[in-house]
Amino acid sequence: MSAKSRLARDTWHALSRRCRNARVAPLLGHSGALREHAPDAAGPARRADDDTLRTLPSPSGIDRAHKAAGPTTTLAVALPLGHGGPGRIHVSLPVQEIGPALWTSAQFDPLASRQALDETPWNHALVPLVADLWTAAVLRQFRQDPVNAWSAVPLPDHVRDGRNPAALMEQRLLDHARRLVSAKLLLEVPGEGLLDLESLAVEDEELEGALTEEEVARLADVPATLPGAMRDPDGRWREVLSDWEENGVGAPARVEVYDTLDLLGDGSRSPRATVRLVARVIEAGWSGLLSSRDWLVDSSGTQYGMRGSVPVLFAATPRGLGVELGLTREIHPDFLADTDDARSVREWLGKQGVLLNDDDPAAVIQRLADFGGARGGAGFVLTDEQLVALRDGFAHVPESRRELWGRKVGLAVRLQGHRYATGGAREVVEIAPARAYLPSGLDSAEHDESFAFAAGSTSGPAWLRSRYAKGLRYRRHRRRGVRLRHRPHGGAPAPGLLRHDHARVSGWCWAGTTADCRGTWKGWRGGCGRGDGVAGAARVR
Repeated sequence: MSAKSRLARDTWHALSRRCRNARVAPLLGHSGALREHAPDAAGPARRADDDTLRTLPSPSGIDRAHKAAGPTTTLAVALPLGHGGPGRIHVSLPVQEIGPALWTSAQFDPLASRQALDETPWNHALVPLVADLWTAAVLRQFRQDPVNAWSAVPLPDHVRDGRNPAALMEQRLLDHARRLVSAKLLLEVPGEGLLDLESLAVEDEELEGALTEEEVARLADVPATLPGAMRDPDGRWREVLSDWEENGVGAPARVEVYDTLDLLGDGSRSPRATVRLVARVIEAGWSGLLSSRDWLVDSSGTQYGMRGSVPVLFAATPRGLGVELGLTREIHPDFLADTDDARSVREWLGKQGVLLNDDDPAAVIQRLADFGGARGGAGFVLTDEQLVALRDGFAHVPESRRELWGRKVGLAVRLQGHRYATGGAREVVEIAPARAYLPSGLDSAEHDESFAFAAGSTSGPAWLRSRYAKGLRYRRHRRRGVRLRHRPHGGAPAPGLLRHDHARVSGWCWAGTTADCRGTWKGWRGGCGRGDGVAGAARVR
């Protein structure tokens, strides 16, 4: 007997029914049996049954090569327990290796060398019979031990082209797996009973560990998720299901990363679970959609979004300008955990300017500027003290960015102001500084030359309250009055002049007003005086 066919102590083995003393190949760690075992067997075996051993009528009208065919022929199959192929075809002794993890014994016609099967009509006729028996054995294996059953299912890379019996068997097994096993497979799911594949759901590989089984099933709108206890640790189950899905046969519903976005902001989920899920969303390239969900959590458990009426800032230890403005909150400890997921989320939040690593006022002002530039207006009302703190913070902004950030911050906040109605009545309003004019106390012109003095009670324009002049006064410069060198909040002292192709007023329109550029304010004319980059005062024509 060759070394390949010797039986070790811990092997599965099988004996020929017709020749009780003829041992066939050892089947280490396999379920099923090639034949019923003999009482004197050296190793353990599992009793054969109709799912692994069958005696069938011999193929009609087909003779064996060099042997007489009896009225019946016996087939046997064995499946792996926890490992895949290659498998082997036996004709009493091992004859030929095959790609799928199937060990089968039948009355095949081997070549004289016994290294392969002969290409005879008899061998071709036995192939579908073996495939049918294999299908029954695999379905039983899924009922009894689904974790190890996945390794018995063939994949395309296990199948060769060709018309020889071994290649035909590989092709037939793959076809049966796709058409029959996928359609007939029933799994015993705790609490749900027997379910077919189309009643189950699975999550994409990127989401493993980020969702509960209940969440996956709810997102897919099916009764249950393929239980983790039925998945093999090597992930063969995912390869099998993907192959079945790609070939249009029965497969579980698939939950992708995009489908999970509605879970962000679910108050029933823990912050730790949120961190895990957000990390997967970032990794999958869907981070642009995070700003529309309320998934940020502070130390009290309150959830926040990134697109509220006020900008949101977080820090491990809030302090500085962000605290003075009432914007910075202490982030939940789970976001600061020493894990890959938490680090990924922190890195992304830092790039968005939402998570502060220090108390640099410039970082807070940049976040305000980004917020104002993106929204074009907000409802964040500043107190006088907060306005002074913001002004002082601009001293930390690089000179080259002050003007641009100032305009955008002027869109992100609101101050108190007023405007005049058509009849001259004064109305109190809250207005973004970028959409308002400066009172005469903040204008760089002398009082009687300021635009506020010239406009008087003209209806339409909005003006910041004059009391801001005391708090925001930077310095006096000779006799020109208060001069805002950078106008950090975007307030305009007067309409400046910009060329506009559709203007109705001498080919020009006013910059810094909320007026229509086609000449709504056609009664005004911009001045041309300049000083330290401040537009000249407007005068009434």
